[in-house]
Amino acid sequence: MSDKLNLVDLLHIAYRWMVLLIATTVLGGCFGFVYSYYFIKPTYTSSGNMYVSSVEAEYKKSELDNMPLSVLTASAQLAVDYIEIIEYKSVLEDVVAACDTDVTAAQVAQMLKATQVEVGSPLLQISVTADDPYVAYDVATAVLKITPVKLPRVAEVPGSIIVVEEASEAVYYKPNPLLHGFVGAVLGFILSALLVLFIELMDNRLKQTDNISAKYNMPVIGVVPTIRGVRSSKE
Repeated sequence: MSDKLNLVDLLHIAYRWMVLLIATTVLGGCFGFVYSYYFIKPTYTSSGNMYVSSVEAEYKKSELDNMPLSVLTASAQLAVDYIEIIEYKSVLEDVVAACDTDVTAAQVAQMLKATQVEVGSPLLQISVTADDPYVAYDVATAVLKITPVKLPRVAEVPGSIIVVEEASEAVYYKPNPLLHGFVGAVLGFILSALLVLFIELMDNRLKQTDNISAKYNMPVIGVVPTIRGVRSSKE
């Protein structure tokens, strides 16, 4: 097989390996569908927003519209630090103590996600995802209650946090088996296609007269045909 493949060569390869390509595509799609339908559990997410400021809360409330750019930049950097601090064990333990449901600090760490609403923004979004809608709402409420007091103390820097949006009702998220099946089919086809190309490129056997002419730059004078169905007999 030549190292340079054109479109015609690729079509010939796809035709020869058509059964494998179709089989892996179908199997990948079936695997993605079955995995999504039977093994991915539906979840519920509750979220709220907090505004992080590098100055005192009274100053921020009264002069929010005219806040200097340097204060906004420092607040955004402080928000990034708070995203890491919110996962500290001492913070999570206080969140657990404020919850009505029976959860552990390790479970809260897995359910909790803190992100900036936009890059360079002092606004943080707190999201809690759980299998039970009330657990998601309860943990999110506890996080929004504890972190405005706890995070500035742990960080030991001047600043304040104000909750601008309380925890929302838990939103139901259901896996999409058709989407996962489509993704599985695409991945199955891509992996099988890469395997086929690898096998073909590693195969140095000459299968056609065009391969001989291209490799040795010599014309083919004749070809000995393969005759099937003829058996020699002894007299």
